[in-house]
Amino acid sequence: MDKEKILKSISFALAISGIVLFIDILLTQFFSIGTEQNQFLLGYYCAMVFSNIFYPKLKKNKFVIYPLYLIICLKIFLLVKNYFF
Repeated sequence: MDKEKILKSISFALAISGIVLFIDILLTQFFSIGTEQNQFLLGYYCAMVFSNIFYPKLKKNKFVIYPLYLIICLKIFLLVKNYFF
């Protein structure tokens, strides 16, 4: 496989898993539906770090970065909500 196909497949996998994780966090924290997948979240963070190290172009893909930003903002909000309110 050439580098562009690998980059597209990695960006597709990270985008889909980021959206799924964001929806999972929303459902578990705000609607008490299901359980939060912490192992999957840790794997997602590791995959983001390693893929950004090997493929720096991945940082420019908005479908990969926006779910990451949403997850981080949601986690910070939940941290503040749980410990200060």
